[in-house]
Amino acid sequence: YIAIMEGDGYDTAKITVRHLLSHTGGLADHAQTKQFLDTITTKPDTVWTRDSHMQALAEWTDPVAAPGVKYNYSDSGYILLGGIVEKLTGLPLAKAVRTQLDFDKLGLSNTYWELAEQPGSYAGKRAHQHLNGHDTYSWNATLDLFGGGGLVSSPEDMARFVYMLLEGKVFKRPETLQAMLSKDGLPADSPYRLGIFEYDANGVKAYGHTGFWGTMAMYVPSQRRAIAFALTDRDTFKPTFEAVKAYVAAHQ
Repeated sequence: YIAIMEGDGYDTAKITVRHLLSHTGGLADHAQTKQFLDTITTKPDTVWTRDSHMQALAEWTDPVAAPGVKYNYSDSGYILLGGIVEKLTGLPLAKAVRTQLDFDKLGLSNTYWELAEQPGSYAGKRAHQHLNGHDTYSWNATLDLFGGGGLVSSPEDMARFVYMLLEGKVFKRPETLQAMLSKDGLPADSPYRLGIFEYDANGVKAYGHTGFWGTMAMYVPSQRRAIAFALTDRDTFKPTFEAVKAYVAAHQ
Protein backbone atom coordinates (compact mmCIF):
# COMPACT_ATOMS: atom_id res chain seq x y z
CA TYR A 1 0.00 0.00 0.00
CA ILE A 2 3.07 2.24 -0.07
CA ALA A 3 2.37 3.35 -3.65
CA ILE A 4 -1.27 4.13 -2.86
CA MET A 5 -0.33 6.23 0.16
CA GLU A 6 2.61 7.99 -1.45
CA GLY A 7 0.37 8.87 -4.37
CA ASP A 8 -1.85 10.66 -1.85
CA GLY A 9 1.02 12.62 -0.35
CA TYR A 10 2.05 10.43 2.61
CA ASP A 11 5.74 10.23 3.54
CA THR A 12 5.59 6.49 4.24
CA ALA A 13 9.29 6.23 5.09
CA LYS A 14 8.61 8.25 8.25
CA ILE A 15 5.44 6.44 9.42
CA THR A 16 6.24 3.82 12.07
CA VAL A 17 4.20 1.02 13.61
CA ARG A 18 4.10 3.09 16.81
CA HIS A 19 2.58 5.95 14.82
CA LEU A 20 -0.14 3.65 13.51
CA LEU A 21 -0.83 2.17 16.95
CA SER A 22 -1.18 5.64 18.50
CA HIS A 23 -3.08 7.24 15.57
CA THR A 24 -0.28 9.76 15.11
CA GLY A 25 0.90 8.76 11.63
CA GLY A 26 -0.90 11.68 9.98
CA LEU A 27 -3.45 9.37 8.37
CA ALA A 28 -6.98 10.52 7.72
CA ASP A 29 -9.88 8.13 8.42
CA HIS A 30 -11.78 6.93 5.37
CA ALA A 31 -14.37 5.27 7.65
CA GLN A 32 -15.56 8.69 8.86
CA THR A 33 -16.00 10.24 5.44
CA LYS A 34 -19.40 11.07 3.96
CA GLN A 35 -18.56 8.85 0.99
CA PHE A 36 -18.00 5.81 3.19
CA LEU A 37 -21.07 6.39 5.34
CA ASP A 38 -23.21 6.97 2.23
CA THR A 39 -21.89 3.76 0.64
CA ILE A 40 -22.55 1.49 3.60
CA THR A 41 -25.99 3.03 4.09
CA THR A 42 -27.21 2.95 0.48
CA LYS A 43 -25.26 -0.13 -0.67
CA PRO A 44 -24.94 -2.24 2.49
CA ASP A 45 -24.19 -5.41 0.49
CA THR A 46 -20.94 -3.91 -0.87
CA VAL A 47 -18.03 -6.32 -0.52
CA TRP A 48 -14.93 -4.55 0.75
CA THR A 49 -11.32 -5.73 0.71
CA ARG A 50 -8.25 -4.35 2.45
CA ASP A 51 -7.28 -2.94 -0.97
CA SER A 52 -10.58 -1.14 -1.48
CA HIS A 53 -10.46 0.35 2.01
CA MET A 54 -6.99 1.76 1.34
CA GLN A 55 -8.04 3.00 -2.10
CA ALA A 56 -10.91 4.81 -0.39
CA LEU A 57 -8.42 6.48 1.96
CA ALA A 58 -6.45 7.81 -1.01
CA GLU A 59 -9.46 8.84 -3.09
CA TRP A 60 -11.61 10.42 -0.39
CA THR A 61 -9.08 11.99 2.00
CA ASP A 62 -5.70 13.66 2.29
CA PRO A 63 -3.00 13.44 4.99
CA VAL A 64 -3.89 15.40 8.11
CA ALA A 65 -0.35 16.04 9.40
CA ALA A 66 3.26 14.93 9.27
CA PRO A 67 3.97 11.68 11.17
CA GLY A 68 4.25 12.11 14.94
CA VAL A 69 2.78 15.62 15.05
CA LYS A 70 -0.95 15.15 15.61
CA TYR A 71 -3.41 12.61 17.01
CA ASN A 72 -6.14 11.71 14.53
CA TYR A 73 -8.15 8.52 15.00
CA SER A 74 -7.86 6.39 11.87
CA ASP A 75 -9.41 3.01 11.11
CA SER A 76 -7.32 3.18 7.95
CA GLY A 77 -4.15 2.95 10.03
CA TYR A 78 -5.43 -0.10 11.87
CA ILE A 79 -6.27 -1.77 8.57
CA LEU A 80 -2.57 -1.39 7.74
CA LEU A 81 -1.71 -2.89 11.14
CA GLY A 82 -3.97 -5.86 10.39
CA GLY A 83 -1.95 -6.50 7.26
CA ILE A 84 1.30 -6.25 9.23
CA VAL A 85 0.03 -8.82 11.75
CA GLU A 86 -0.83 -11.22 8.93
CA LYS A 87 2.59 -10.81 7.34
CA LEU A 88 4.49 -11.30 10.60
CA THR A 89 2.49 -14.33 11.76
CA GLY A 90 1.79 -15.92 8.38
CA LEU A 91 -1.83 -16.35 9.51
CA PRO A 92 -5.16 -14.79 8.57
CA LEU A 93 -5.90 -11.94 10.96
CA ALA A 94 -8.74 -13.72 12.78
CA LYS A 95 -6.60 -16.76 13.55
CA ALA A 96 -3.58 -14.66 14.45
CA VAL A 97 -5.53 -12.59 16.97
CA ARG A 98 -7.23 -15.63 18.50
CA THR A 99 -4.03 -17.63 18.90
CA GLN A 100 -1.68 -14.78 19.87
CA LEU A 101 -4.04 -13.55 22.59
CA ASP A 102 -5.26 -17.08 23.41
CA PHE A 103 -8.99 -16.45 23.59
CA ASP A 104 -9.58 -19.87 25.12
CA LYS A 105 -7.20 -19.23 28.02
CA LEU A 106 -8.85 -15.86 28.63
CA GLY A 107 -12.29 -17.47 28.65
CA LEU A 108 -13.68 -15.40 25.76
CA SER A 109 -16.31 -17.95 24.74
CA ASN A 110 -18.69 -15.29 23.39
CA THR A 111 -16.16 -13.66 21.07
CA TYR A 112 -15.51 -14.49 17.41
CA TRP A 113 -14.39 -12.83 14.19
CA GLU A 114 -17.33 -12.13 11.89
CA LEU A 115 -17.32 -14.07 8.58
CA ALA A 116 -13.94 -15.64 9.35
CA GLU A 117 -15.19 -17.73 12.31
CA GLN A 118 -18.38 -19.38 13.43
CA PRO A 119 -19.90 -18.47 16.80
CA GLY A 120 -18.94 -20.89 19.57
CA SER A 121 -21.55 -23.09 21.19
CA TYR A 122 -21.83 -20.66 24.11
CA ALA A 123 -22.09 -17.48 22.04
CA GLY A 124 -25.34 -15.56 22.27
CA LYS A 125 -27.32 -14.30 19.30
CA ARG A 126 -25.91 -11.25 17.56
CA ALA A 127 -27.88 -8.09 18.29
CA HIS A 128 -29.64 -5.93 15.72
CA GLN A 129 -27.64 -2.68 15.87
CA HIS A 130 -29.01 0.48 14.31
CA LEU A 131 -27.33 3.38 12.52
CA ASN A 132 -29.40 6.46 11.68
CA GLY A 133 -32.56 4.37 11.71
CA HIS A 134 -31.09 1.53 9.61
CA ASP A 135 -30.94 -2.01 10.98
CA THR A 136 -27.36 -3.04 10.18
CA TYR A 137 -27.79 -6.73 11.03
CA SER A 138 -27.55 -7.96 7.44
CA TRP A 139 -24.95 -5.46 6.20
CA ASN A 140 -21.87 -7.03 4.64
CA ALA A 141 -19.34 -7.35 7.46
CA THR A 142 -16.37 -6.59 5.19
CA LEU A 143 -17.08 -2.91 5.81
CA ASP A 144 -15.27 -3.36 9.12
CA LEU A 145 -13.20 -6.53 9.11
CA PHE A 146 -9.51 -6.01 8.41
CA GLY A 147 -8.05 -4.47 11.54
CA GLY A 148 -10.35 -1.58 12.36
CA GLY A 149 -13.01 -3.94 13.70
CA GLY A 150 -14.63 -7.27 12.93
CA LEU A 151 -15.01 -8.91 16.32
CA VAL A 152 -18.43 -9.89 17.64
CA SER A 153 -18.52 -10.10 21.43
CA SER A 154 -20.68 -9.74 24.53
CA PRO A 155 -20.37 -7.04 27.20
CA GLU A 156 -19.28 -9.77 29.62
CA ASP A 157 -16.43 -10.85 27.35
CA MET A 158 -15.41 -7.24 26.69
CA ALA A 159 -15.26 -6.53 30.42
CA ARG A 160 -13.34 -9.75 31.03
CA PHE A 161 -10.79 -8.93 28.34
CA VAL A 162 -10.13 -5.34 29.38
CA TYR A 163 -9.84 -6.49 33.02
CA MET A 164 -7.36 -9.24 32.14
CA LEU A 165 -5.40 -6.89 29.87
CA LEU A 166 -4.98 -4.12 32.42
CA GLU A 167 -4.36 -6.59 35.26
CA GLY A 168 -1.32 -7.82 33.31
CA LYS A 169 -2.72 -11.25 32.42
CA VAL A 170 -2.62 -10.99 28.61
CA PHE A 171 0.90 -9.96 27.64
CA LYS A 172 3.75 -12.27 28.60
CA ARG A 173 6.08 -9.39 29.54
CA PRO A 174 5.06 -6.54 31.89
CA GLU A 175 7.00 -4.04 29.80
CA THR A 176 4.62 -4.63 26.88
CA LEU A 177 1.67 -3.33 28.88
CA GLN A 178 3.82 -0.48 30.19
CA ALA A 179 4.64 0.51 26.60
CA MET A 180 0.97 0.28 25.65
CA LEU A 181 0.00 2.79 28.33
CA SER A 182 3.00 5.09 27.96
CA LYS A 183 2.65 8.73 26.85
CA ASP A 184 6.29 8.86 25.73
CA GLY A 185 6.72 10.52 22.37
CA LEU A 186 3.02 11.22 21.89
CA PRO A 187 1.46 14.66 21.34
CA ALA A 188 0.75 16.24 24.73
CA ASP A 189 -2.98 16.54 24.07
CA SER A 190 -3.49 13.01 22.75
CA PRO A 191 -6.10 10.95 24.64
CA TYR A 192 -4.75 7.79 23.00
CA ARG A 193 -1.84 5.55 23.94
CA LEU A 194 -1.10 2.38 21.90
CA GLY A 195 -4.40 0.74 21.01
CA ILE A 196 -6.20 2.15 24.01
CA PHE A 197 -7.67 5.42 25.30
CA GLU A 198 -6.87 7.04 28.62
CA TYR A 199 -10.13 8.45 29.98
CA ASP A 200 -10.90 11.05 32.58
CA ALA A 201 -14.04 9.62 34.21
CA ASN A 202 -15.04 12.79 36.04
CA GLY A 203 -11.68 13.03 37.76
CA VAL A 204 -10.88 9.31 37.88
CA LYS A 205 -8.30 7.79 35.50
CA ALA A 206 -9.53 4.89 33.38
CA TYR A 207 -8.40 3.00 30.30
CA GLY A 208 -10.47 1.41 27.58
CA HIS A 209 -11.98 1.72 24.16
CA THR A 210 -15.23 2.61 22.47
CA GLY A 211 -16.61 1.18 19.24
CA PHE A 212 -18.40 2.71 16.26
CA TRP A 213 -21.49 0.58 16.78
CA GLY A 214 -22.12 1.81 20.33
CA THR A 215 -19.87 -0.34 22.50
CA MET A 216 -17.46 0.45 25.32
CA ALA A 217 -15.08 -1.42 27.60
CA MET A 218 -13.35 0.41 30.45
CA TYR A 219 -11.01 -0.51 33.29
CA VAL A 220 -10.53 1.70 36.36
CA PRO A 221 -7.11 0.97 37.96
CA SER A 222 -7.88 2.63 41.30
CA GLN A 223 -10.99 0.46 41.69
CA ARG A 224 -9.77 -2.65 39.84
CA ARG A 225 -13.17 -2.50 38.16
CA ALA A 226 -14.07 -3.30 34.55
CA ILE A 227 -17.25 -2.01 32.92
CA ALA A 228 -18.61 -2.72 29.45
CA PHE A 229 -21.79 -2.12 27.50
CA ALA A 230 -23.22 -2.59 24.02
CA LEU A 231 -26.11 -0.57 22.60
CA THR A 232 -28.55 -1.38 19.82
CA ASP A 233 -28.83 2.28 18.79
CA ARG A 234 -25.52 4.16 18.60
CA ASP A 235 -27.35 7.49 18.89
CA THR A 236 -27.75 6.73 22.60
CA PHE A 237 -24.01 6.22 23.11
CA LYS A 238 -22.98 9.63 24.43
CA PRO A 239 -25.46 9.84 27.34
CA THR A 240 -24.73 6.22 28.26
CA PHE A 241 -20.98 6.83 28.30
CA GLU A 242 -21.44 9.97 30.42
CA ALA A 243 -23.58 7.97 32.87
CA VAL A 244 -20.83 5.34 33.17
CA LYS A 245 -18.21 8.01 33.91
CA ALA A 246 -20.48 9.51 36.56
CA TYR A 247 -20.95 6.05 38.10
CA VAL A 248 -17.19 5.52 38.22
CA ALA A 249 -16.61 8.87 39.92
CA ALA A 250 -19.40 8.26 42.43
CA HIS A 251 -17.83 4.96 43.48
CA GLN A 252 -14.25 6.15 43.82
